[in-house]
Amino acid sequence: MEPLQIRTAVAGDLDWLLATDPVAAGDERRSRFLRLGLADGRCEIACIGGQRAGFAVWHRQFFSRPFLALLVVDSAYRRRGIGTALVRHVMATIGQGDD
Repeated sequence: MEPLQIRTAVAGDLDWLLATDPVAAGDERRSRFLRLGLADGRCEIACIGGQRAGFAVWHRQFFSRPFLALLVVDSAYRRRGIGTALVRHVMATIGQGDD
């Protein structure tokens, strides 16, 4: 298997995010949440061989602490450790918080 890479989502990822999240298509609130996470730089995307495989969105609305709010793995990439890798990445990069 090709190595997993995780990066912060960019504007060009929006259509993929909306298509991959099974709730976003029928829920305007969820769609807005994804757009805001993308715009604020709080959405991380996992890629394998240049193909997007999953994403995580976080925020600091829980007592100003980092909180993983959404984790989605494309159905074609499930059971490969992508969700685990995204959780670890988010915790390592933003999980420290400001004490």
